[in-house]
Amino acid sequence: MEDIENVKIELSKIKNQDGITLSGGDPLYQIEPSLEIAKYAKSIGLNVWCYTGFTFETLREKAKHDKKLYELLQNIDVLVDGKFILEQKSLNLPFRGSENQRIIDVSKSLNQNEVVVIDKYKTKKKYTMYSNIQNVSNGIFI
Repeated sequence: MEDIENVKIELSKIKNQDGITLSGGDPLYQIEPSLEIAKYAKSIGLNVWCYTGFTFETLREKAKHDKKLYELLQNIDVLVDGKFILEQKSLNLPFRGSENQRIIDVSKSLNQNEVVVIDKYKTKKKYTMYSNIQNVSNGIFI
C-alpha cells in the first residue's frame, strides 16, 4: 500500500492537467489499487481514463458479482475497451490503436445499461507524418 500512497502524493502535485489514465498491462487485473487511485483522482477533481482488453459488456457482467469492480467502473469517466488487434491497427484513430476498440462514456453506459460511445472520438482523423521535426527544449517544432 506504500506504492499507492506514493501515487497519491504524485497525483496531488499535478498541475496543468485535468486527468489521469490507468493503463499498462491491464488495470482491471488489479482492481483494488486501481479503485483506490481512481477514487483519489476523482476526489481531487481529476477525470479518469482507463484502457483495458476487456469489453464493457464483459465488465458489466463481472461487476454484477464483484462490488469492487462495479465501484471502480463508477470512478472511471472514459473506458477504452477491447484488445489491440494488429490486423485492425490504424494510426488515424484518436486515443486507440485498433478499429475494434471503443471510447466509452462509462457513467452514461452504466445509467443506460448499454454502451455509449463518445461521438467525438468515433471519426478517423487523417494525420500527416512530418520528416523535418526538430526536438527542442521547449517542445517539438516543425
